[in-house]
Amino acid sequence: MVIRSNPVLRTRIIQTNLGEALQVVVKGAVVWGHRKDLDDCTQDSHQGIHLGDSLLPKGNHLVLTIHHALYDGWSLPRTLEQVEAAYYEGEPQSRPFKIFVEHLLKQDDKNMEEFWRAQLHDFSGPLFPSAPPGDVNY
Repeated sequence: MVIRSNPVLRTRIIQTNLGEALQVVVKGAVVWGHRKDLDDCTQDSHQGIHLGDSLLPKGNHLVLTIHHALYDGWSLPRTLEQVEAAYYEGEPQSRPFKIFVEHLLKQDDKNMEEFWRAQLHDFSGPLFPSAPPGDVNY
């Protein structure tokens, strides 16, 4: 139910023939991974997520494995709320991402820029974490 309502949970990152990463939303059914117990899931966590891997295991426990590129600090709690609601109440209400994108496209870029400039005017931290010595290739 939650997977059907949230395209990001059906998202795969694939590699094109040119070596570029491309985000693809799968329309069909999600391929579930099966594990005997939580120890199997722990072993899976050491392998990481690779291009083309199935998204979620199935069983008596829900183990959510999702790449950090597909969620943020706002969307992950909303998704977990939907999972909880589906568990206790049944089918959650769908909130298509398309509506959010349409809302963003209607926004005034100048107002958004002014807002973020005001929010970040005192920010003095680095834009990106610096790489450890020896790990940078030019």
